[in-house]
Amino acid sequence: MMDFRMEPSASVWERMLKAIFVLSVFVYIVVIPPFEVHDEAAHFAKAVQLSSWSFPTILQADQPGAKLSVDAAMLLRLHPSDAPNSAPTSRSFLRLLQEIKGSAYQSNQTEFVDFAYIGSYLPAFYLPQSVGLVLGQAVGLSPLGVFYAGRISAGLVAICLVLIAVNLMPYGRCTLLTIAVLPGTAAQFGSYSADSLLFGLSFLLIAALIRAALQPSWLRGALVTVLVTSIVLFKGVYFPIAATALGRVGRWRPRVLAPTLIGLIIGFVLFGWWISIAGGQINPQHYQSRRTLLPMTTSPPGEQIRFILAHPVAAATAILSSIVERMPVFTLDWIGRFGAFNVFLSWPAYALGLLLLVVAPARIDTHPLPTWLERALWLAIVATVFVLVHIALYVTATALGADYVEGVQGRYFVPVLPLVALALRFSPPRIIRHIILPGLPLAAAVLAICAVSRLQSVYWVW
Repeated sequence: MMDFRMEPSASVWERMLKAIFVLSVFVYIVVIPPFEVHDEAAHFAKAVQLSSWSFPTILQADQPGAKLSVDAAMLLRLHPSDAPNSAPTSRSFLRLLQEIKGSAYQSNQTEFVDFAYIGSYLPAFYLPQSVGLVLGQAVGLSPLGVFYAGRISAGLVAICLVLIAVNLMPYGRCTLLTIAVLPGTAAQFGSYSADSLLFGLSFLLIAALIRAALQPSWLRGALVTVLVTSIVLFKGVYFPIAATALGRVGRWRPRVLAPTLIGLIIGFVLFGWWISIAGGQINPQHYQSRRTLLPMTTSPPGEQIRFILAHPVAAATAILSSIVERMPVFTLDWIGRFGAFNVFLSWPAYALGLLLLVVAPARIDTHPLPTWLERALWLAIVATVFVLVHIALYVTATALGADYVEGVQGRYFVPVLPLVALALRFSPPRIIRHIILPGLPLAAAVLAICAVSRLQSVYWVW
């Protein structure tokens, strides 16, 4: 049997990367102010809904929103996201600590809070955050204390999923950790964003599929079925990830294929059921066009689909050109672009992050390099997900017949970044490998320090 153990020298750096990843997630939980993660205010509202069993989203005066406790609504008013193009915000960290020590959370009265449409996500997306909210209330924390309890709960679950995924990976462990430790990714893990759970599940699914294909067992097959079902149910556009392990014809065995196919069938059935219930939550939204800077209104999905069917070439051109045009922005997002509005890192930090992305595919274990068929499959999965995400946003978040796609962010593609790195795996010369091994955790630590320093200077007065 092939030996998948890491080389002794590599395992030391792997443990260092794990430690940096865990520490980074918790530091971002503290340093990033409330509701400054992308769309966190709306995700927080949905987590509060779940914690009080009040899903789904409701409409009031044609605005989508939720009935939240008075304390949760007060938090949203006390900690608004920064206005676009504003000067750096000065917040008092001592005042935040005083607010955390305030009186206990009260959830008896409710009020309606509107928020922008962020997708008809399954309520289970917010289960980790909701558990933290419930526990925080149970022990008598203040409203802000309860908020941070939800963030910590999300971070703990995400960390566990990523570390389990790393331990399942028969090869490319440091590759997976390098993607997870990037500031833009690590910050999402410790937030109310639905991506916190989605990223962890997608990393675990990739690892489980690869491990189950190499060493099939009923337990691994059951795990694959559950994870494929979850990914398809939570966000159907990521279903191509289920094909990760099919790059070698010899693995097309019933014992390998069956769990994946069962998961796909169950996931699509449940996804169709959920969309039939929650589809009515997709309401036209107003936004400022990133291309023309003019105020626009999203098209109802039905009308946009009819436009696509009537003008397939124009729609395809809009989607493909948007992918090419926005790739540099996506790369910045992966490395780290923070805030409800844009907070950028320094250019040296982006250069260091780009270097990490380039070096991440380096082979520092004893497993053979992937075949060309595997490389082609993984890149095809990534390309398919890129197209599906843009189609989804074109249908739900873009003005009718626009020649571009609105609302696409680089974080939407983090779930498939490990496949890009695996497809680009290369074997560096021995002397280069000895530089890469200690260089990965060192570069990751320096990048995290740069990100935290930047966030502190933008948001806080200590």
